[in-house]
Amino acid sequence: MPLYTPTQFSNICGIALNTLKEDIGKNKIVLASDGKRINSTNPTNEKYLKHFENKKIKSEVEKRLSVGGEKKPVVSMDLDQQKKIKDIELKEVQIRLKKFEEKRLEGELIPRDLVANAFEVFSQSFIDCYKDESDTFKIKFSSSNKLKSKAAADLHNGLIELNNSAHKKSLEMAFSELKKAFEHAKQRK
Repeated sequence: MPLYTPTQFSNICGIALNTLKEDIGKNKIVLASDGKRINSTNPTNEKYLKHFENKKIKSEVEKRLSVGGEKKPVVSMDLDQQKKIKDIELKEVQIRLKKFEEKRLEGELIPRDLVANAFEVFSQSFIDCYKDESDTFKIKFSSSNKLKSKAAADLHNGLIELNNSAHKKSLEMAFSELKKAFEHAKQRK
């Protein structure tokens, strides 16, 4: 059972002695029975030590990978270190996914495909309703103005063309605005 002084343990972790003392006060580190030294085999202390070892490894890898902005192969790392780095990266991805899921469940995020589908349903229902109403309008207008069937059909087709053109333009404008809103939301993050 290796026992270390707080100074030794802070050096092993690569942190300031004051940070270590604060963490002792927060019960993140457990002192040995003598109340002065730190037992590195204590599960709480082992977890604490592993955390800083992982940080050191990740920092070392990032330094090696970003020399002058160029990626450089990491040659001197053993498989155990590489596995630790991959485990850390996996945990980071899992954390990001959990945060994303939490935001989605809280209603902060709306999936793009959901918005697109809702928009499509709205648009199609608008077109269907418009066609029904234009048929009703055509019948009433034709009978009250005694239009011949050709003139009534021309009126009906004109209304449909007008609707389709307006619908197409409104969709283009709406999708453009939605795209801007998504881009703006991305930039805020």
